[in-house]
Amino acid sequence: MSGIVQGYKQGCSIVVTSTSTASATVTGTQHVMTTFNSQIRVGQKIQGTTSTVSAVQEDLTTGVRKTKITTSSSITISSGETVTFESSDKKFTNTGRVGQVSVFYITVERLEGRVLSPTPSISLNGVYSMSDYKVSFADTLNGTLLTKRVYTITHTVPLKKQSTSDEIHIKGLTIVSTEASSAKIYGFELLVKPPGESIESITNSKASSFKNLGSFSFPSSRFINKKAEKRLLVVYGDPNSTFKLGVLSNVIPISAQGNAQTNVTTLSMGNGTSATVAKINKGMTITATASSSVSGGIKVVSTSGTDVVVSTAQSLAANESISFGHVLIAANTVKTIDSNGIYYTYLEFPKNNSTANLTFTITLTENVTETFIDFATPSTVEVISLSSQEVVNQNLVTKDTRTKASEQVASTSNTAISGTTVLNQSLQTDDSGSGGA
Repeated sequence: MSGIVQGYKQGCSIVVTSTSTASATVTGTQHVMTTFNSQIRVGQKIQGTTSTVSAVQEDLTTGVRKTKITTSSSITISSGETVTFESSDKKFTNTGRVGQVSVFYITVERLEGRVLSPTPSISLNGVYSMSDYKVSFADTLNGTLLTKRVYTITHTVPLKKQSTSDEIHIKGLTIVSTEASSAKIYGFELLVKPPGESIESITNSKASSFKNLGSFSFPSSRFINKKAEKRLLVVYGDPNSTFKLGVLSNVIPISAQGNAQTNVTTLSMGNGTSATVAKINKGMTITATASSSVSGGIKVVSTSGTDVVVSTAQSLAANESISFGHVLIAANTVKTIDSNGIYYTYLEFPKNNSTANLTFTITLTENVTETFIDFATPSTVEVISLSSQEVVNQNLVTKDTRTKASEQVASTSNTAISGTTVLNQSLQTDDSGSGGA
């Protein structure tokens, strides 16, 4: 049976590892350690290489119990070299011979441009017996800022066999660093205004510390129930860093009538159908045309049958193709993170007067390459505006990742925990970490 580390993190990485020392210099796939380590398991990554552990055996050829591993590819390990094994599944071994002692590590490290604050916490409330574990930790500081904490977990196999899996809970949160800006973008959230509170108060008190704003608001990705609705987009990043933003609806393509139309506000879409015209919503703009004579950005005032009434008179060629859609923010508009580490804007989704659901797509794209940390470029969020009133899904959908019992993690546990601090003036970063566990 194995245990597992359940992590709740924002702006940092949580990595589970164990180490062992090689007994001889070998180039190949068979390597023997100097001692037996029950924490070495099949599937673990061998840090510093592209290889993984494909088999584990107990070696007694010298009369001393040792661990022998087979690697997925040929690698060179030198005699006396410390080999680090990383558990991508975040599991650890908690069984074996009675009294057997093993050690593994849980490393919490901030992402670039952030610092660990408040300090990470660990809880052993999910283990069968706390007395089987001892915990210590060492901190790495950049000046006075906490950048990394390494928990050393020593486990002793008990006499009584347990029937359940152990769970160790880790919580790691971060805030924007006061160090020199590195022009990074760390994530975003879409919020709905909760009753009795202003979005500004939530933004000011929560956003600068990179808390999960979703837990302080109504569901952010629920449908818009036909009526107009205002939502708040919040983007986290280093002060003065930039990104590209666009918020557009799906477009309705259609063709004009067979005769040319000159300087009219009522545009006849005679080559289309009234069903297609009915999908065109009031307030949409002309997003694309087949000629330069039609002005882009003209607003739709109303529709009737196959006619579309626009705000300014236009001229259309016979059978001209034209498209309508909502443009809340033009595609690839460059935005800048404010001095407090956030950018926010209100998105005013219009009332849906059409006969079809509208899909609004919020798109965030890097303005400078490799500036999005732990999320893709482009990243998109879709918000659907319903064409008819109905009961809508109230479930919260957020980018942040939570794990089992993450909200129940205590700041301390009943087991003995000791700590030391390591001063380090160099920047500690983790490019492979995540904002979600």
